[in-house]
Amino acid sequence: MSTSIDEIKSLADDAEFQADATIEVCTWVAAIARAIARDAETGGGKDVPVLTDLAKYFDDAGATSMAAAFEHFRSIAAIVSKANGKAQQATGGDL
Repeated sequence: MSTSIDEIKSLADDAEFQADATIEVCTWVAAIARAIARDAETGGGKDVPVLTDLAKYFDDAGATSMAAAFEHFRSIAAIVSKANGKAQQATGGDL
């Protein structure tokens, strides 16, 4: 059972890291969006295409990080479900 607990802790730590990375990416995308708005207002929009590509890159990376975090959470749920099933079998279903 301790292996499952260690595995759950590792997956939870990884999921937390992925979620934190996604938050960081969102901060960058928001800053780029503000730069796009400023460039459109004051610079004639000449940097908008490059900034848009950069925002898309960060947005794609953020989606991947969040997907990884959710996959870790699904793995945790599967481990817990499996452990609960084994515990119910061991106790004859009296949990």
